[in-house]
Amino acid sequence: MQASRTPPGVMPVPTEPTKRYGTPLGPIYGIVSSVIIFLLVLVGIYYVLTGKGSRVDIGWFVSNFIPIFVLYII
Repeated sequence: MQASRTPPGVMPVPTEPTKRYGTPLGPIYGIVSSVIIFLLVLVGIYYVLTGKGSRVDIGWFVSNFIPIFVLYII
């Protein structure tokens, strides 16, 4: 067993690469989810600033966008 040569309170540098994501597509999932969240926030801010804030609710979303998604799936 080797003794640690780093002073107390200093984290040692790992000698093997650390895995940051669980899958090879991990960074892509992070980028895509960040872009989707950013766009949702941007649309929400737009509706609030233009006075259409009352349209931002779950019922409005489902009635306007879910049929379009169903058409793309079929």
